[in-house]
Amino acid sequence: MYMYVWFLVIEKGFVERVSILYSRIYLPIDLYGWWEKMKKKVSLAVLSIIIVVGSYFVIREFTQTGVTALDDSFTREFLDEDVEVGDGFYFYEARNGKYTMWLSEDYFIVQEPTLFYSKDQLENINLEHNNNSTEIRKSIKLQYRGRNYDHTETAYRDFEELSDIYSFENQHEVIEDGDRLIYFGSSNQWNDGGNIVTRDSGEYDPNRYFALVSTVNGSQYATIQYGIYYDGEACGLNQNEEEQFFQGLLLNIRFN
Repeated sequence: MYMYVWFLVIEKGFVERVSILYSRIYLPIDLYGWWEKMKKKVSLAVLSIIIVVGSYFVIREFTQTGVTALDDSFTREFLDEDVEVGDGFYFYEARNGKYTMWLSEDYFIVQEPTLFYSKDQLENINLEHNNNSTEIRKSIKLQYRGRNYDHTETAYRDFEELSDIYSFENQHEVIEDGDRLIYFGSSNQWNDGGNIVTRDSGEYDPNRYFALVSTVNGSQYATIQYGIYYDGEACGLNQNEEEQFFQGLLLNIRFN
């Protein structure tokens, strides 16, 4: 096949002395064959991309369980599905190996450096509820602390700080459970024109729960906050179920 190439040559020295050189060059290139080969390579490349992308979505569809805690890859790292726990929960083991608990299937761990932090003597985790409703949001914040010595005063001081924020007139209960102490309480809080009003959970539906779960000697403990957020003064949730959920969470925190 022939290719015609046109050259424009401007001789040095004089602009007016311009001549056009026509050159007929024979190039030993089979452009049609070359183009056919390129089309095949491009087609194979596109097909490979389609197969890879399609396989990803097919695999993802088959591996999705419809369970929030399992479908979130970060949360799933901490769950042991072989350990039997209550219905609707999974066995959670802290990254630092210091404690375990039951994690509800409806929650996932927020994977952000400011919200998830794990060291030998300190771990922060934040859990968000996968609620399809845009009117209600639920979240749990847990902070673990460990010491190499007895420190009951520090543990209770941390609980008092929570109580100052969330309790109504310091109302709370105490449970002694073997080698653990559990302090917990609840209240109703709502925003009255920018002013947070805390009310008795015995008269109003509780939407703030707070607790301390500690070894008797205070060498290991966890503080827990459970918040239900919504507009208005009532959310329409089953309060007995919410209280049972929170107490179940506390009772199943175990220190290693």
